[in-house]
Amino acid sequence: MTDAWLLQAVIFATVIIGTYLHHKRKLPPPLPPMPRGTNRTEILFRTWPIWVGATAFTLLNAAVLMVQGSPWKVTGAFTLWGSKLADQMGFDPVSWSYWGEQEPVHELTDSVFTSSISVLNFGIITCALLTMALAGLFRFAKITIRMAGITC
Repeated sequence: MTDAWLLQAVIFATVIIGTYLHHKRKLPPPLPPMPRGTNRTEILFRTWPIWVGATAFTLLNAAVLMVQGSPWKVTGAFTLWGSKLADQMGFDPVSWSYWGEQEPVHELTDSVFTSSISVLNFGIITCALLTMALAGLFRFAKITIRMAGITC
């Protein structure tokens, strides 16, 4: 147990020191200014401090805890979606130990829209896209072969 803890501490220390040295040697280029609204829209479109987002996230997670009875499990929906996809491909996820021990099997037969975790994730994705659209951060451009990283 002590050896594993020591190994983990050495790995973390190496990553921290390496990151610090890399950052000190090579600074990233400055970011362009964020788009800003004018007059009434400035409150909605301005850059917010991180504590505002953290507070909003905390309050929303508390609301999920009160309504659903358990905290928001981000990756729980991915297991459901992957199992549904595997079921469509001919596998039998009902026989997997995960579904027999941890989650009710009825979620595999119901629609993903009846799963509260999936609905939360769909809401987060939709709101993130809406936020980016309101902030003017969508930039559509033609993707060239060079940009895609494809080499011949």
